[in-house]
Amino acid sequence: MLQSHRTRFLAACGTMAGELSYNEFVDACSKLGISESIFTSHSGSYRVIFNEFDGDGSGGLTPAEFAQGVNYPEYQQPLISAFTNGAGQVPTEIPMPSDDMVQARAVVRASVVITQRPSEIYPGMRTAITQYFADLAGVMSDAVIITFLTTADANAVGRRLSETSTTVDAKIFVDSEADAEAAALALNDANPSSASAFDGLNVESYEASAAPAVPPLPVANIIIIAAIAVILALFLCINACFWSKKKTNLLNQKGTGCCSTGCCSFNAVKPWAFGELVAAGIIIGTMVYLYVEIADLTNTILAIIDIFIEFASSTIDVVADMRARIPPGIISALEEWRPQLELLPISVLVPGLLAAAFLALGGVCPVAPGHKGSYCCTKFMVLIADAFLLLSFIFYITFCAFAIAILVIPDLEAQISRIRGICEVVPASVAQLMSDNQAAVDRLAQAGQTGADMDTLREQLDQVSELSLLLRRGCSHLNNFIIQLIEIFLPGLLCVVAVIFAMFVNKTLCCATGCCRGPPISSTEKAGKPAKAGKNKKAAFEIDNMQAV
Repeated sequence: MLQSHRTRFLAACGTMAGELSYNEFVDACSKLGISESIFTSHSGSYRVIFNEFDGDGSGGLTPAEFAQGVNYPEYQQPLISAFTNGAGQVPTEIPMPSDDMVQARAVVRASVVITQRPSEIYPGMRTAITQYFADLAGVMSDAVIITFLTTADANAVGRRLSETSTTVDAKIFVDSEADAEAAALALNDANPSSASAFDGLNVESYEASAAPAVPPLPVANIIIIAAIAVILALFLCINACFWSKKKTNLLNQKGTGCCSTGCCSFNAVKPWAFGELVAAGIIIGTMVYLYVEIADLTNTILAIIDIFIEFASSTIDVVADMRARIPPGIISALEEWRPQLELLPISVLVPGLLAAAFLALGGVCPVAPGHKGSYCCTKFMVLIADAFLLLSFIFYITFCAFAIAILVIPDLEAQISRIRGICEVVPASVAQLMSDNQAAVDRLAQAGQTGADMDTLREQLDQVSELSLLLRRGCSHLNNFIIQLIEIFLPGLLCVVAVIFAMFVNKTLCCATGCCRGPPISSTEKAGKPAKAGKNKKAAFEIDNMQAV
C-alpha cells in the first residue's frame, strides 16, 4: 500500500520519476487536500516538513525520501484519507442542505465527463472543482452539490463512453429563475478544459442547463382559462338572446325583459339546453385530464409506500436501529390500505362524472320527443346536477389549495424545501461514499489483500449499495410527489372553472324553464278552448326544431 500511495502522490505531482521540487510538493498536497495544519510535528508548515524529508539537501524529494512520512503515526490517517478520498470513514451525522439550498428557487446543472477514474480525482481537486462551479454561478460553495462517479454509475446518456471515465455532476442552487438563466449562460460559455481546477484531467464532454427548483404556478394559463370561460359564457348568452328574439317575433309575443321574452325566458330553453350539453362535455374533458394527473400521482404514492415497506423489511445492518423504531402497525396498515389507494383515480372522477351525467340529462329533456312543455324532468335534473356540482366544486378546489399552500405558506414551503434539499444531499453523499470505498477495496484486492476482512468489506459495500439505491429511488419519488402536487393545480383549476361554468349554465336553464312555475298559458287555453293551429304555432314548431339542432 505504501508503494501505491507513493505512486498516487507522484501522479498528483504530474511526475513519475526524478525529484519533486518544493513547488511541485505544495501543488501535490493541494490536489490531495493535505493542508499544512496536519503536519503538527513540523510547525504546521510545508517548508519545514519538506526540508526534513530532503535529507541530502538537494532541494528536491526523491520517492524514497517522501516515504519517510509513514514514520510519523500522527500523519498516517490524514494521508491515507487524502489518498483514498476518505474511504473507510463512517459519517457521524446525516448531511443536511445549507440555507442557500433550502431558499433556492432554481437549479443550474453542469455535467463534465473526464477520462480519469473517480479515485484519481483527489479531495483538493474536488474542492477546487466545486469552487469553480460556485464562482461561475456566483454562489457560495455550500450551494453546490457535486458527485464524482463512474459514467456507468452516473447513468450518463449520449455517446458511449468508457466505464472507467468519470461524470462530474454539479447541481448549483440559486435564488431565482433570473439568476439561473444568468448562471446557465456563464456555465455554457465556460471551458473546463482550460480551467485550473481541471489541471491534469482530460475533459471529454461538457454541458449545462437550468430549471426551476419548484415549478411555479401557471399564471399565464390561469388568465387564458378565465378568458375562455368568460367568452364561452358570453357566446351562450348571445346565442340564447338571438333565438329567443327570433321566436318572440315569429310568435308575435308581447312583453319585454330577459325573463319575459329575452335570454332567460321560455323562448330560450333550448339554447340553454344546448349550453347544458356543452358544460357536460367540458366537465368530462377536464375529468380526463385530471384523471391522468391523479393516476401519475397515485403511482408515485404507491411507489413511496413500497419503498418504505422494502426498507422496513430489509436486512441492512447500518440502518438496523432506524428500522427497529418503525412501529409494526404502520407496515401492516400500509399493506392493508394499499389496494384502496389504487382506486384513488377512479374516486376522483365520480363527483364530476355524476354532475356531467345530470347536466346531459337536463340538456336532453327539453328537446326529447316526449316533452310536453312542463319541464318537470328538466328541473329535477337541474336540481340534482346542482347538488353534484357543489360537491365537485368543494372536492376539486382542494387540489388547487394543495399547490397554493405549498408555494404560498412560508412555514410549509420552508419545510418542503428542506425535505427536498435533504433528498438532494443524502443520496449524493451516500453514492459518493460508496464509490470511494469501492475504489479503495478494489485497490486492496489489486495489492493482494484477501481473507475474512476483505469479505466483510465487500458485504458492507453491498449493503451500502442497496441502501444507496433505496435512497435514490425514495428521494426521486418524494421529489416527484411534491412536484406533482404542484402540477395538479392546473387540471384541478380547469375542473373548478368547468364546474363554475356548469353552475352558470344550470342556473340559466332553471330560470328559462320557470324554476318553480309552469310554462305560460295562452288566452284560449285560459278560456278552456283548444288552441287553433296557425301560422304562429307552425313557426314556433319550426323554431323549436331549429333550436334543438
